[in-house]
Amino acid sequence: MAASSLLAIGVLGLVMGQSRASLDLRQMHEHVQAQFLAMDLAEQARAYRPGPLPASRLIAWRERVAEQLPRGEARVQWPGPPPTPGTLTITWRVSDRSDPGSLNYVFRP
Repeated sequence: MAASSLLAIGVLGLVMGQSRASLDLRQMHEHVQAQFLAMDLAEQARAYRPGPLPASRLIAWRERVAEQLPRGEARVQWPGPPPTPGTLTITWRVSDRSDPGSLNYVFRP
């Protein structure tokens, strides 16, 4: 009886560890996705320098944020006169019970 109780506790510990590792991996994946999205918009802004990024490009990028991140949203603060950088803020949330993920990315065109 004691052996089966000990085994049950051990198995429960393994299951909980796997569950936590899976959640951590998912959060890390989402953060990397947000970084790639931020770098993509910064590179597009650099490509259109010195003019502004076309609105259609920004709309398409925001749609990708919403598609690639759960409940993904993005705010863009465009750079001011040099040396003022621009700032991208991307937020997402896996579920109502989870902590929101966020990324702040500073860029210069």
